Amino acid sequence: MIKKFNANNVMKGRIAWQMQMFCNSGAIKFEKGAKRNTCIVIVDESQIEKRELDYLYEKLLTKNREIKEVM
Repeated sequence: MIKKFNANNVMKGRIAWQMQMFCNSGAIKFEKGAKRNTCIVIVDESQIEKRELDYLYEKLLTKNREIKEVM
């Protein structure tokens, strides 16, 4: 499952530094955001273990930043 989150540059730097192996493998990707100093974090949950996902969602990204897809 792929989830998208709004983030700022500080959050992007922390994720890129602490979860470097997932960023290099393509499990976590970054896209340019709508405003200056913002980005969209794309997380592919199928490529990341549950323990790392829990840490990512609890410490680095919060659930209120998730972008809800309208279907």
